[in-house]
This record gives sequence, structure tokens and C-alpha cells, in this order.
Amino acid sequence: MPDMSARADLKDLRRHRVPAWWSDAKLGIFVHWT
Repeated sequence: MPDMSARADLKDLRRHRVPAWWSDAKLGIFVHWT
């Protein structure tokens, strides 16, 4: 089985490309107090 360990360094993060819809998406967080 290949080594599937993940490292989050800046080089990897800068190389990762996000989908176009992600940068245009409007995300909202709704909090409901009970």
C-alpha cells in the first residue's frame, strides 16, 4: 500500500487549485440559538 500521508506546507497549498465555482461561491453560516 502506498504511503498516503498528507502534509500541509505552503508549497503544497499554493500548488493546489480550487474549482472556479469555489472562489465565486457565497458561503453562509446560520446559527440557531435554542
